Amino acid sequence: MTIDELCTLYERFAAVYYRQPGSGRPTGTLKNIRDALRVLRDTQDPTPAPGMLWQAEDRRIGDLPADLMTAKLLKAIQRAQADQGLARRTVNDRIAWIQRMFCWAADPEQELLPEEICAKVRMVKPLRAGRSNASEPAPRRSICYEAVRATALFATPMVRTMIHVLWHTGMRAGEVCRMRKSEINRDGAIWIYEPSHHKTEHHGRQRIIPLGPKCQKALTAWWDQASTLPGAGAGAGDLLFEGGRFRGSGEPITRQAFYNAIRRINTKYGLEDWSLHQVRKSFATRVARKFSERDAQLLLDHADVDITRRHYIDPDLQRKIELMEEIG
Repeated sequence: MTIDELCTLYERFAAVYYRQPGSGRPTGTLKNIRDALRVLRDTQDPTPAPGMLWQAEDRRIGDLPADLMTAKLLKAIQRAQADQGLARRTVNDRIAWIQRMFCWAADPEQELLPEEICAKVRMVKPLRAGRSNASEPAPRRSICYEAVRATALFATPMVRTMIHVLWHTGMRAGEVCRMRKSEINRDGAIWIYEPSHHKTEHHGRQRIIPLGPKCQKALTAWWDQASTLPGAGAGAGDLLFEGGRFRGSGEPITRQAFYNAIRRINTKYGLEDWSLHQVRKSFATRVARKFSERDAQLLLDHADVDITRRHYIDPDLQRKIELMEEIG
């Protein structure tokens, strides 16, 4: 079996395994896997073919037998990606997916490759900052409310509502896109949104999202409009945010369509560019500053506070300045 053939088998497995619960659509993970495997297949084999003193230009790694995969070959792929100037995290993620594929194939449940293959590919360690030619994009910090509000002013009523809901709850963008009236309990002073499908449900976790007065105000203005728009689909009576390429089908707007709408507004009117993830980081930082990091972890639904601290909460520069003023 060649590496090309192994990649085909793994893609078939991934297409079934990495699907959104409920809708059955492939998750973004599947695209990441395909990108990684394309790199594996198409990278030129750096080792000479048997009986040759030089390398044939058209010999791809994908043409090699899968059981001949070595750490040296994987390291060559890693180096080639870094030399192209790709982001270090992108290179590391792709190498990790290639490693997962070979370990999957070597698992006793599959028995496609010898078990030692997994140990071989695992010998390749992730690139470290400043130790390769891979680029180091500047980290994206949280975004201020003024920038978000400026975008919302030019948005359609639906997108404007989604922006405000995102800002006031810190929920994942996909959870905003899939909001349904039937999943929101409006009995108390604080509404409770309990999505039937969410990112961590495969871990057996329950997702409960409180919606405060500011979020409620944004939703109330849109609530009754959602099912009366021209072209609304059969599922639109319950669905709050229908749109994108699924307009009229009763399907929720996609996360990408939501982001594209924001990006178009910012480009057209010369506004500050910001991402959906930055809004979630802003929420986490605000909660951590006013309450605690553990409270931010609770509201963001992270399993470990270290995830919240390392990836979502901005360094408190103002507090550092205040400390130094006191220290003198």
